[in-house]
Amino acid sequence: MIGNRGLLAAVIVAVSCLAARSQDSGLTPEAPPAIEEIAGGDWDAGKTLFFGSKLNCSSCHTIRGEGGKIGPELTNLVHRDYGSVLRDIKQPGAAINPDFLSYLVELEDGRVITGVVVGSTDDQLKIGGTDGKVTTVPRDHVSAIVASKASIMPEKLLDGLTDPQVRDLMTYLLRDRPAEGPR
Repeated sequence: MIGNRGLLAAVIVAVSCLAARSQDSGLTPEAPPAIEEIAGGDWDAGKTLFFGSKLNCSSCHTIRGEGGKIGPELTNLVHRDYGSVLRDIKQPGAAINPDFLSYLVELEDGRVITGVVVGSTDDQLKIGGTDGKVTTVPRDHVSAIVASKASIMPEKLLDGLTDPQVRDLMTYLLRDRPAEGPR
């Protein structure tokens, strides 16, 4: 019977052998599977769209360490399929992440602020809006908070884009930065 130390040693040896074998064989990480819908897409043009004022995605979303914190972090989209990501963009209310529910916050003066609660204390509430800005409201000025069934992400976001622009944006969302070619 192998004790815990013996088992650990056996696992370490096995992992070391596998690592050495893969280095010796010249194995490289697998390339991501081809996505027909983004073939020919321009990653840099997609990044420009994501961070530009036309779509304004980066006001709310972070991707690869850059952007806002109002909506979900998007770096993991490279592990998702084209159809589901496109659906999430075209129909943002179809599947809302519970961490990013939108709320209608009614104030005593009659104003209503719509957004995602991004922070709260006993004294104040911080609400992130579609513009990416955070509004801080004293709790004693809030008369009601109601969860919304709608996402704060705008509908019809892609309507003003050409097909090549949609392909570029999706290339940026679904692929890591391409390696630089030889110079």
